[in-house]
Amino acid sequence: MLDNIISQIKDNFFDIPCSHKAKNFFIDLIDHSYVNSFKPNYQRTHRNYYVINKNPLIIHTTEDINDIMIFSKLIGNNRKAYFILSFWWTLFDRVNTIKRIIYSYNRHQKIYTNHKIIFLLNDIHELKEFKKYSIPCFFIHQNSFVDKNIFKPINTNKRYDIIYNSRLHPMKRHYLLRECESLALITPYLLKIDHKIISYLNVLKKIIPNADILNYDNPKSITDFDVRDNFPQLDPLRVNKINNLAKVGVILSAKEGASYATIEYLLSGLPVVSTINIGGRNHFLDKRFCRIVRSNPKSIKTAVKDLIESNIPSQFIRSETIKKMIPHLNRMRLLISNILMKYNKKQVCTKTEWENIYINKMIKTSEKFPEYFLNEII
Repeated sequence: MLDNIISQIKDNFFDIPCSHKAKNFFIDLIDHSYVNSFKPNYQRTHRNYYVINKNPLIIHTTEDINDIMIFSKLIGNNRKAYFILSFWWTLFDRVNTIKRIIYSYNRHQKIYTNHKIIFLLNDIHELKEFKKYSIPCFFIHQNSFVDKNIFKPINTNKRYDIIYNSRLHPMKRHYLLRECESLALITPYLLKIDHKIISYLNVLKKIIPNADILNYDNPKSITDFDVRDNFPQLDPLRVNKINNLAKVGVILSAKEGASYATIEYLLSGLPVVSTINIGGRNHFLDKRFCRIVRSNPKSIKTAVKDLIESNIPSQFIRSETIKKMIPHLNRMRLLISNILMKYNKKQVCTKTEWENIYINKMIKTSEKFPEYFLNEII
């Protein structure tokens, strides 16, 4: 009972404008460890990156700014390299996050003078903050890189009202669906399964016992699901098929990054219900087929019902979403062209060349490091 009351207070608080900023301010008054963390992490054996071009070397990555030092050391300062850096998490997570990034950026540029870092941002407010420091940055949203040829409407029966693709973690706030029926869940891999996660799942089993986990060939009730099992992970094509089994996609976190799930819903032709949030996902949430509501179960239930009754054509949702993606893709292609032209004035990234280098999300995840990386940059 007490936990439920605390959750409601927190949910209502983070719906208030500037609530995250206020929380960050008070946390940073007592905790300075985060601000002073500038050391690269040499322990990780897998990295997220994509080598777009070898000569000059162009790498798109979502690695921490400090860990770019590790990449640069492997490449060597004699070789020209460009790092295009995207962020999977909001930069308004802590008060000094952006200042920390700028500090690490300047330090890197002093040591590796032949390597350049360019920042891609998911939120126009983040872009404004970066512009203050006169460093290379662009409003190129990571969700625009999701492959529209993978995620698309399928003519199939809608078995569920709602699909929610998210980790089974308290920050994802599945419990806000407690007044909804006909629920389908997809859960990605969990890096760490501890008492907190297990307790959260046990709570969900009581609050949304009607939810099905669709990671399996045959749907499994959440009441029968054990997060410690080696549950199947889904490839993008399978995720698209599951999305198409539902009428509405939901995303319920108050804070995260741009949220790939959001754009995957939209490209699959699903309208979307989101809670008030920070992180960048709102950019693609068109009010004609999306609802951004307060973080309470009744508001979510009402919004889902409204979108289902509106019966918005899936192809309309998809086509309007693609229209919003195109400017970001064009800016990315132009950015790559400008880099290539600095190296060779006759070399540009044409539409054909873009199609040749394009991969889903423009990133490869969990690549063995440094083995794979060293082979790819040869």
